[in-house]
Amino acid sequence: MDSQTTKKRSLARFIWGIPVLIMLITSIMKLIKAPPLVANFEKLNGVEWMLPFGLVQLTSVVLFIIPKTRRIGFFLLCSYLGGIIATRALHDVNHVGIALTVLLWIGMYFEDKALFRLQSSKF
Repeated sequence: MDSQTTKKRSLARFIWGIPVLIMLITSIMKLIKAPPLVANFEKLNGVEWMLPFGLVQLTSVVLFIIPKTRRIGFFLLCSYLGGIIATRALHDVNHVGIALTVLLWIGMYFEDKALFRLQSSKF
């Protein structure tokens, strides 16, 4: 593999930075109860859930940012984003969760290809 391909691959893995940054910002906004998010949670009758959701989201982001816990953080972020996608599907047609999930998966693929390889098991 030449150095140009290695450089492209190493830059491509940071695609996950976009959804992680957005998730970090929105988790902090939930924790400080930013007015735009309070309005969204009021529509869903769930303002009392802002703090727990913010904590879970922030914990997932922190676990993802730490290299040794990146895999568990990845699965937690995917689960959280899945909840966002399901909630949005029931209440409106905002596809932000899908876009963030796709970017996270693409970035993680370039970060850790072994995570996406099928392992054959012998019984």
